[in-house]
Amino acid sequence: MSHVFMTGGMKDRLPFDVWVAIAAHLPVQAILCLRCTCQDLYDIMGERAIWNQALSDILEVVNLPLLRHTMHLMSALELRQKAILVTHIDRLFDHQIIKPANVQLYRMANDVSQAAIAPGGDGIVLMQDDGTLRVHKMGNLAQSRPLVVQRPDSITGRVHEPFPTLLLSSSGEHHVAVACDHYTNMDGRRTAVFRVFRVDFDVPSVQLLTTFELHDAYRSFVFQEGYLVTRWQQNGTYLISVRKIACSAQEIEEEVVMDVGSEMIHYHPRLKRICAHMFVLSSRSRLYLYAIPKMSPVRDGQASCVVPVTALAVYGQEERKEIWNLICNHHNGGRVATAAEIGVQDYVLMIWPPKGQREDTFVRHIGGAFDLGLCRALWAKDFLNLKTIKLHICTYITKPDDCAGYMRLGRLHAPDPSHAVSIPLLAQPGSLVDLSWDEESGRIVVLISCPDQGQDTRDILVVDLL
Repeated sequence: MSHVFMTGGMKDRLPFDVWVAIAAHLPVQAILCLRCTCQDLYDIMGERAIWNQALSDILEVVNLPLLRHTMHLMSALELRQKAILVTHIDRLFDHQIIKPANVQLYRMANDVSQAAIAPGGDGIVLMQDDGTLRVHKMGNLAQSRPLVVQRPDSITGRVHEPFPTLLLSSSGEHHVAVACDHYTNMDGRRTAVFRVFRVDFDVPSVQLLTTFELHDAYRSFVFQEGYLVTRWQQNGTYLISVRKIACSAQEIEEEVVMDVGSEMIHYHPRLKRICAHMFVLSSRSRLYLYAIPKMSPVRDGQASCVVPVTALAVYGQEERKEIWNLICNHHNGGRVATAAEIGVQDYVLMIWPPKGQREDTFVRHIGGAFDLGLCRALWAKDFLNLKTIKLHICTYITKPDDCAGYMRLGRLHAPDPSHAVSIPLLAQPGSLVDLSWDEESGRIVVLISCPDQGQDTRDILVVDLL
């Protein structure tokens, strides 16, 4: 047997740029293994450039906007820790059952109607029936003192309705909460008042960014990555607004209001913004794909001009247009999804075929309560009068198999959207009121209504998958 003896360290024989190029073709786990081989590779494979590229690749297939916008502030150690965390969470969804690492139960006030976890998992916002917001930094919720944000006093002649709506998301580097309160006016008309806040969970503190009203607006709306999408009826037609929220002094609030016609009033469709350029209206039997026109600056006291729009394509019982082939080119080879109401408090998640595939490659999941993350969906099939709680998760947004992010995660191809993993939780009697989850931290918040001595109490389960 012959031996070759080498002199000098590994890092002295190859330029650093070459090592970076080698690492760019390795999964996260392989880079970690390479670090364990010798001191030189331990140092080289710990460099910031290597982990910045690895995490950037992963975020192309696992959409975590807040993490993407804060990467430039992170050290090499922080980037590596985030890449490892996202990789470990992704592996969980290849199993049939996930046993959570930790579950905490907290008793809340009886009038808590919604609970939303912040992107990154470092805070929770609770909405009460009267529109009050309670901002908690993540920790022991029973002992923490939340920041309380009261709803402004009602205008004379308006009656505040129960069940206000709350969404918590991110825009750039900021957490943003949207609260929507509904009022009944003296003339019987309904008005929705939106309050949009920038939230800092470290302090905690909130800053009101904007507030506006809509008449006859529906309770459901969408807020993702700084865009608020709402819908309402006006003068016998169906209107959609896409509004860019200004979260800093450098940004301008913009909006476009679209008239999609009177037909939609009869279908009560759900709304989904699938990218910056397109949105979908989905009913029990039809899908309507629309392009989003150019937005204009919002001016105080002035209503935005209404732009008539026509669906690019319709998929349904009478029309079988393959609308998945008309979505933007950056979806090529991947999937998008929409949800539709199919019964009283029952919904179907419809995962579209990839571009160029057949109609029969639709994937459907049915449940009673959904929380759609940016690439994975969380739901419960049963949510009333439960003796135990069982959740399900699937990936519903995918990219082409050859995306580098899948290689970084140790995958040979994109996840199968038809595969749903189950998460059994505590034997907790009651009804499920709300679901919220954060894909970055793998943390889930479940709001439950529980019978206790003849009264309904509200409990929160904080579930850590890792």
